Amino acid sequence: MIHKNYMDPWRQRFTVRVFCDEQPDYTEEINYITEMLSYVPIQNGVNMHFWILLTPNDQDFKNWMFEKICWTTRQDSDDITHFLSIKKAPYTFLAVSHNPCQIPSGENFRNIGFHGGVIMTEAIRLGMDTAPIGCFTGYYNPKIKKEFTKRVNQFASENLKKYVGLPTDYAGRPRNQKIKSWEPIFYISLGKGERHTTNRSYESFLDNKWQYTVGPKQGKPWNNVVKR
Repeated sequence: MIHKNYMDPWRQRFTVRVFCDEQPDYTEEINYITEMLSYVPIQNGVNMHFWILLTPNDQDFKNWMFEKICWTTRQDSDDITHFLSIKKAPYTFLAVSHNPCQIPSGENFRNIGFHGGVIMTEAIRLGMDTAPIGCFTGYYNPKIKKEFTKRVNQFASENLKKYVGLPTDYAGRPRNQKIKSWEPIFYISLGKGERHTTNRSYESFLDNKWQYTVGPKQGKPWNNVVKR
C-alpha cells in the first residue's frame, strides 16, 4: 500500500544550484548507494562505463572539473556559465565512458540512465538534495580531454579493466581499437542544497570570476505518461 506521504520528497525536489557549506554526515547513505549499484541492470550484460565517486577528499578534482569542463554557453550569448554544484557538493557520482565508445552510444546512454535514475531516486528517498548535470562543454578542448583522461587514470589507480571491459564485439571477440580517452557523460551531485529563494533564475559570480546560475530550472510542462 502506498503511503500518502511517499510522494512528498519528489514534490519537494529541486535541482540544486548551490550546496550548503555545512553538511550533515552522509557517509552511511553514500555507502548504501555505492553498494546498491552492484544490482542495477545493464543491457546485454555489457558494462562500458563506470562511476567515479568524488568525496570531500577530492576537492582538487572537483575544482578542476568546475573550472575547466563543467560549463556551457547560452544560445543568445557567448557568456560562459559554470556549474557550481560539482565544486560545492560533498559527494558527486560522475559517469565516465570510453571515447570512442565500444558499444552503440544509445545502449551506453541507456545503461548510464539506468544507474543515474537509481542514484537520484535513492538519494531523494534518503533525504538528500540532488543536482543532475550533463553539460561538459570544456571537455572538447583537446588539451582538456587529454588532462581529463590523465586525471581519471590517476584517480582509478587500479587497473581500469576491473571496472570497464576491454573493447570487444558482442561475441566477446577482442577488437583492435584502442581506448583513446575517457569521456564524462553525466554527473549527479548529492548533499544538502540551498533552497531557491526566487521563482526566476539569474547569474551570479564566484570570486568575481566564475559565472554560475542561481534559481530554479524550468520544470516539465506536463506529466509525460500517456494512458487511457
